[in-house]
This record gives sequence, structure tokens and C-alpha cells, in this order.
Amino acid sequence: ELSGLSFSGGGPVDLAIGHGEIVGLVGLLGEGPQELMRALGGLLPIEAGAVLIDGREARLGSPGQSLGSGIAYLTHDRIGEGLVGSMSVAENLNLGNWPLSLGWLVSGAGMNRRMREARGAMEIVMGSGAQEIGELSGGNQQKVLLGRLLERKPRLLLLDEPTVGVDVAAKEQIHRLIDDATKEGVSVLLLAQDPEEMQRLVDRVVIFSKGRIARMLRGAEITIDAIAEARAAR
Repeated sequence: ELSGLSFSGGGPVDLAIGHGEIVGLVGLLGEGPQELMRALGGLLPIEAGAVLIDGREARLGSPGQSLGSGIAYLTHDRIGEGLVGSMSVAENLNLGNWPLSLGWLVSGAGMNRRMREARGAMEIVMGSGAQEIGELSGGNQQKVLLGRLLERKPRLLLLDEPTVGVDVAAKEQIHRLIDDATKEGVSVLLLAQDPEEMQRLVDRVVIFSKGRIARMLRGAEITIDAIAEARAAR
């Protein structure tokens, strides 16, 4: 639940998101949707208001604090913000959430176990966990990023263009992973420039104007044309 949330680039915003619900955010660049995402993800300052996760106030202000509160942000810029190109696939998958042994040593066995599980569940096409992340296709890189977030068991998943630059097969696999997460009760905020993708995934559409919620689309109102028109309107 977002209550009177003001952030750099928008607000105040009041919005409740149900367990397992996917809410799409629509608005022109700079009108609030991406700024809200990045504020919740700890990348932009929150100026006022509160965020409640399962009734408890979340502590935000940095990506680490957001993750600790159960909020995980998938960036739109996987090369610039999401991946470390000099690291392997396994290292990128475990980045920031290292499995430990003896309480302080990074566990190679734990990293490999997670890698095997993610590779099977997410159908990641790769040679081995030791392969450099940059050698994978865009779709497989994106699945590694999503897998890293899902391993944290978030309560709120923020998806900023989750299928940008991926092929059709990878897009369908990513959609399936999002659907699977909602079946486990994960709430989702989604930004997607593709109206068809938005219509395919969301339960509700929130339309922003000048940093604030202007109106919503529900049920039969969620059409490709309505989403495209909302994106173009001021």
C-alpha cells in the first residue's frame, strides 16, 4: 500500500496492490511511472508518505533497504545497471545475495546449486555457470537478472520493461515466470511500452499525468487501443 507517497518526480500517490495482482503503470516519460518505480526500488529519494508491505511500514532509501523490505526492482537498463560484465553467469545470478558457509565464506556449492535450479526453472541457454554473462543472448541475460530477484522471495516486484531487447521465445518465458510469481502471492508493478504486453499481463492499469494518478482501467476497459491512447494523452 502506497499512502501519500511523494518522490523526486511525482506524487502524492495513493495506491493499494493486492497479493498476486499485476498493476500496469502508464504515462509519458517524466510523468511519474518510472520515477515511482525507481523511488520504490531505492534509486530516487522519497520525500513524504509511507509504503506498507503486508501491513508493515517499509524502510526505503537505497536498493539494499528496498530489498530488505521485500521490494525488488528489475531495471530497464540491464547492461548499465543490472549486470557486471566482468563476472560470470553464476556470479551475476548470486550478486548481492551470496550463499554463505561458516557464516562468512561465499559458498561455491551454494552458488552452483542456485545456478542449476535457475537454469532449469528459467530455461537459461548457456554453456556453464562459469561463462561470462556478456556471452549470453539478451533474453538469457534478462532471465538471469529476474532469477536473481526472485531468489530474494520479494513481496513486491517492480518490473521496468522486463522484456526489452529480447526475442519472442524469451518474452513468453519471462511472461510465464511473472505469472508463476503472482501465483505465489507476489504483487507486481509493471512498466511496458508495448500495449499488447501490458494487456496480456495486467489486472489493472494506472494512468499517470503530471506525476499523479489521473485514472484507472479495469476489466474490459483494458484494451490495446485504450492503453495506447492513455500513453499518448497528457
